[in-house]
Amino acid sequence: MPESFKCIAVETATENCSIAVSNNNDLSVVQLSSPKESASEVYVAIQKAIDDVQLSLDDLDCIAYGSGPGSFTGVRVAAGVAQGLAYSLGLPVCRVSTLAALAYKAKTASEYDYVAPCLVARMGECYLGLYHCSIQDPVRVIKNDSLMTPEEIILDEAPPEGWLVAGSGWNAFPDLLDTNSSRIAEYLPDISLDASAVLQLAKCDFALGNTVTVFDAIPNYIRNKVTS
Repeated sequence: MPESFKCIAVETATENCSIAVSNNNDLSVVQLSSPKESASEVYVAIQKAIDDVQLSLDDLDCIAYGSGPGSFTGVRVAAGVAQGLAYSLGLPVCRVSTLAALAYKAKTASEYDYVAPCLVARMGECYLGLYHCSIQDPVRVIKNDSLMTPEEIILDEAPPEGWLVAGSGWNAFPDLLDTNSSRIAEYLPDISLDASAVLQLAKCDFALGNTVTVFDAIPNYIRNKVTS
């Protein structure tokens, strides 16, 4: 893990939109008022966060963003801002799964390591991923992020300790909790994502060289038909 890490992270795929900026150990998180903020308003928030940690853009290591799945408009905004900053500054990009970041955020509030983050996907469907989180390996994918109906979500690969579940999907479809009750160790209904989790996973990715070029900093919609 790099001791020095200077990065801007954008997360606008969920209802709790935010910007996070790190200048080594100094961190600033700025909340946005809407999941559909224009790019210009996001840049204003970025400037505030940069000023808070007294960071120079010339010293940045990379740009990070929550790539989705989530709000189509929000994912587009995050990817667009990441592309614009990375292109203008000549920096690599850390493309972080929104569900992975949510899993990490939930893990920080729980003793359980196996996390099933779930987000509402509209049209009566959900986005679900399965992850293992630990200090040594902050987020490891068990099941790739998928688009599913609530009826399809059966946590039949339950670890002995059970699953930690969090996210808007579990809140919106209470039957999910009943169906999977024997496999759920803990339910965190109030956990919401912010860009600091994206920043933390980006720090790990950057240390491992897991970055992409500006041309590959694209949204991960999962759903083929994108309308809003």
